[in-house]
Amino acid sequence: MFLSYSRGSCSESKAQLLRCYRRNHIDEITYQKLNTKAEELINQLSKFMNYLKNSNRKGPKFD
Repeated sequence: MFLSYSRGSCSESKAQLLRCYRRNHIDEITYQKLNTKAEELINQLSKFMNYLKNSNRKGPKFD
């Protein structure tokens, strides 16, 4: 649950980053660098969520 919130927040941050770039608050190099890092983080979160979803271990509360 919290991982999906984190992924959504990261996507929202990417949208705000684009607004900053379009309004000339940051240069293109900074935008590209931060956008790439945000995209990597979103991908990592998605992979981790998929791993947990497919895992046999469901957490200590289910023991």
